[in-house]
Formats: sequence, structure tokens, C-alpha cells
Amino acid sequence: MILVAGIGNELLGDDGFGPEVVRRLAAERPVPSEWEARDFGTRELDLALALSGTWRAALVVDSTQLGDPPGTLRLHLPDQAAAWQPDGHAGLAHTLVLAQAWRSTPLPVHVLTCEVSEVPEDPAPGLSPAVAAAVAPALAWIGRWLAATALVHRDA
Repeated sequence: MILVAGIGNELLGDDGFGPEVVRRLAAERPVPSEWEARDFGTRELDLALALSGTWRAALVVDSTQLGDPPGTLRLHLPDQAAAWQPDGHAGLAHTLVLAQAWRSTPLPVHVLTCEVSEVPEDPAPGLSPAVAAAVAPALAWIGRWLAATALVHRDA
């Protein structure tokens, strides 16, 4: 099975990109037995525990602030964690390291990020127009990734 995991706080504006994408993925695409979409919100330990399970591959969907135009989508591999984690925000990178340490075999994990302009400190639910516009392209990309990944890991 393949896990598609959304992370982020949907009460803090664009930080809710990951949960919105997996919610729409589950609603718009019939879920085949080869994959599962889950919203982990801000529960990084729950994500680490899930990733330490029997998954054959995983895709984590998150927001980031690296200075690109808002709505920019990027694919990252786990060995690129330092490149996609903003200064002082290494939570996901640490989560992935912890999950790999708990596994008996390495798990191929890809991370799809969406650039956001800012994350509010006070609750402000809802995505900005630029980030909301990136949801549909993210869903299309995830669909292609799932199809390719399912083929690669079918007999694994």
C-alpha cells in the first residue's frame, strides 16, 4: 500500500494546504486498494508511527516558505530535507528520520510542498487565492505519481 499524508494546521490559513489536498483527493478519486489518503494535521508523531508501518511508499503533502512565488509546487526527496525546511522548522524532517529509524527496511518518501506567503499566528482558516489555485495541479500531479508508484511497487 501507498500512503498519501497531508500535514498542516488548517486553522492557520495556507498551512492547511496538506489537509485540503488529501481531503479533496479522497473525495474526488475513488480510493483503490493500492493507496490511502490521510490527514495528519499537526500530529507529527502519529505520522512517524504511520510511516513506520508496512507501507511500500509514501507521499507527504505540506506547505513551505522558501521564497518562491505563492502556489509554487515542488517535489522533494528525503535526502533533500535541509533544502525544503525553513530555518527553525525542521519538524517534518525529524519526523521522517524518526519513521525511518523505526522501520526494518527503508521507505521511499517523497514530499510535495506548496509555497505560501505567510502563515498567520492567530486562527485564520482558509487558503489564500494563490495556494487554493495550486490544489488542482497538486491533485493532478499526485494522480500521476500514484499511478507510477503503484506500478513500481506492485510486486514489491
